[in-house]
Amino acid sequence: MVHEISASGREEKNKPENQQPWVVLFEVQVGDAEWVFLVNNEEDVTFNGRTYKRFPISISELEENARGDLPVLDVSVSNATREVQSFLERRNGLLDRSVKLYIVSTALLSDASAAVSQQFTITSSFADAERVTFRLSQLPLVEVKMPHQIYSRSRCRWEFKSPECGWSLPSLPAGVGDSAACTKLRTGIGGCEWHGQQYTDAGQTSLWPARFGGFPTIPRRRQ
Repeated sequence: MVHEISASGREEKNKPENQQPWVVLFEVQVGDAEWVFLVNNEEDVTFNGRTYKRFPISISELEENARGDLPVLDVSVSNATREVQSFLERRNGLLDRSVKLYIVSTALLSDASAAVSQQFTITSSFADAERVTFRLSQLPLVEVKMPHQIYSRSRCRWEFKSPECGWSLPSLPAGVGDSAACTKLRTGIGGCEWHGQQYTDAGQTSLWPARFGGFPTIPRRRQ
């Protein structure tokens, strides 16, 4: 993805000297509606009306791939106070929680548009006596269908009204009303055969369930 930076941020970045330090701000989700705000700095920082607490933090090198994404990032925070570790122990390692990262110059903290931001998901976490380490990914695995398609006897793999499905209002013949949804099942009310019957009842040749996207010939599992 392309990372947009404001004109003021670009000007500050390109200054040859007397440049104020840049900091990395972290917004970490630790509960359904609870967040902590940290900064890898020697003092607290206020940005966009929010105060980020100073905390010893180290991050792996930010390397973009050919698409401009940051697919994986390792972040380590001090475990001296056990404050962060307590969240891990009480909240399933903070797995699948969101982390938003901002990179901004301390000279531009009053400019909310001056930061470059990235959204991540915590995919793993580990704690020892010295530090807590999180692996962050821009790919939220719990929201990604893997594999992209599956073989099912009874469930259609096509999106309703997609070209593969073929059910489209402009092409519906007279006497066939539009349908708001499909159960994606072959049989039953709202299923593929039910939609096909609408054509048959209107005296038309039906394409359904011939276009059903399931695989009914897959053998059943023997008990």
